[in-house]
Amino acid sequence: LITANVSNQGGTVIPGASPGALTINGNYVQGPGGTLIVEIGGTTGGSQYDQLIVNGNATLGGTLNVTLVNGYFPAGGETYSIVQSSGAVSGTFASTNFPIPAFTTTYLPSGVRLLASVPVLPPPVTAASQVVVALTDQNQNTLVASQATGLPVEVYDSLQQQEQQAMQKVLMCSGSGSGGGGGGGGVTGGGGFRCNSRGCL
Repeated sequence: LITANVSNQGGTVIPGASPGALTINGNYVQGPGGTLIVEIGGTTGGSQYDQLIVNGNATLGGTLNVTLVNGYFPAGGETYSIVQSSGAVSGTFASTNFPIPAFTTTYLPSGVRLLASVPVLPPPVTAASQVVVALTDQNQNTLVASQATGLPVEVYDSLQQQEQQAMQKVLMCSGSGSGGGGGGGGVTGGGGFRCNSRGCL
C-alpha cells in the first residue's frame, strides 16, 4: 500500500508478491521510460495474477511486460483485470511484451484488461496413403518390373512364380530321367513330372 502519488518515469513496478496486488492511494503516472510487470498464474486477481489498484487517476505509457508463472498456461478466453482505477484512465502502453499465447489489451474508462487469445494448435497429422516397401534385391527387381509392365506387384509376383515353376519342369525333363521303351516318347523326370513330346506335365 502506497499513500502518495506515484510517478514511474524510468523504473519498474511489480505489483504484489508474485503474484499479488499493489494499491496506490493517489494518482499513478507511468512515463515513456517506465515499465509495469504483470505476472499471471491463474484467473483470480490479487492472488493468482498481479493487479495495480489506483485510488485516483492512472496515466499510462511506457512498457507492459506480461509473464506466466507457476506453470500456468491459459486455455484461451480468460480475462485479467490488471489495472483498476477509481478515477480516470488515460493513455496507453507504448509497447507490450506478451508470452505465448498472446494477449489482447483492452483499455476501459476505469481500468485495463487482458484477454488471453485462444492458442493456435498445429493441424492434425494425417496418415499418408502410401505403402512403404523395404526394398531388397529381389523385391526391388519385382517393383521395377511392375513399374515397367504397369501390373500391380501382386500380379507380377504371381506371374513370376508361374514362370519359375515352368522352368523347373523344363530342367527336370531335360536333365534327369530316362526314355521309355522304343517310340513311347515318354520320359518321367526325377521330380515326378511326366514329359512327352508336348512338354512336361
